[in-house]
Amino acid sequence: MSPLPRRRAAFTLLELLVAMTVLAILVVMLMGLVDSATKLWRQNETRVDAYREARAALNVISEELRSLVASTNLDYFSTNVVGLAGNSDPAAARLFFLATLSPAAQPAGSKSTVCSVGYFLRWARQNANFGGISAADPTPEGRHLFRSFYPSDLTYSNLVQTNPPLRDLAEPTAQGAPSAEILARNICAFEVKCYTTNGATAAQKYTAWTPASGATPQLIEVRLTAIPDELARRLDGKQADWTTNSSQVKQQMRTFVSRISIPPASP
Repeated sequence: MSPLPRRRAAFTLLELLVAMTVLAILVVMLMGLVDSATKLWRQNETRVDAYREARAALNVISEELRSLVASTNLDYFSTNVVGLAGNSDPAAARLFFLATLSPAAQPAGSKSTVCSVGYFLRWARQNANFGGISAADPTPEGRHLFRSFYPSDLTYSNLVQTNPPLRDLAEPTAQGAPSAEILARNICAFEVKCYTTNGATAAQKYTAWTPASGATPQLIEVRLTAIPDELARRLDGKQADWTTNSSQVKQQMRTFVSRISIPPASP
């Protein structure tokens, strides 16, 4: 009697279904991991861009403060000016001063190196016709740091007027003034602190500067707190949530600090 033929080993239909199910689950899990990694990478990229812009703005402010024209005439240095038109946050810092900038940094034909420079935080929205923000601009509605610049010719014409020249800088739409430009987007806090010393000694201590001191400060500390563009878009239009006390902002904000020594004031 011949032996029965051996059956060839093979997967059953049930085994195939189980294997396909397991494989499908693994593929879905892998796609989820890839998607999460991609989102995380994009978030990090937007944060890096936002922080890079804030650092660049801080460098610009620091460089121009180093060229500040120190004077006992405080009309030429002003900080924490309140009442900017359209700004509902009077506690936000403003900084305006005279600086010596080379003619290369000014419009062609400028006859002097003394210019007026201003920095301020302002709530701006699209198609507001301010700071170059238009309906086609991708900049979301929010807080942005602006720079107002008066070249030497316009600065000189202001200097010879009766009114203090820096008062006009608080409103960049003043007659004859160039419109302000965005220096850094998505800045939720701009702080300026000024200090003076008790003398040029080894034990000198810095104390808070006040306009009543009769001179420009000897040390200026500038702080910029930035948030990523993605978060700014989620807060689009929600002005109350842009404070550094907001739980959403606290998680992703980053503060950059620069301290600039100012030369002694001249009479």
